[in-house]
Amino acid sequence: MAPDAKILLVSTHADEPQPLKQAVAAIAAQTTLVGERWPRDWMEAEQELLAHSEHYLDPAFFFQICAQHHIGDSDAINVFGPVLHDLGKFSSSQTILC
Repeated sequence: MAPDAKILLVSTHADEPQPLKQAVAAIAAQTTLVGERWPRDWMEAEQELLAHSEHYLDPAFFFQICAQHHIGDSDAINVFGPVLHDLGKFSSSQTILC
């Protein structure tokens, strides 16, 4: 998942890694959606989806979880799913990948 994604930084000078890490963190903090507040239902649905043991999410399962957490189909398709995709939580396609 995105929070566990590994990033390889290559530096040719011994004194550069820390400033480079700080610069990357500063840029990431300005990225759209990072740090945004979510409704509790959305956070709970996200956690349930991410806990799914398979490497993919069947669209029917995705919509079932959304419905259980009071996320309507329109919001699931147009907002919640795309936000999870943009944050790197899963890749959206006909079969939603974790």
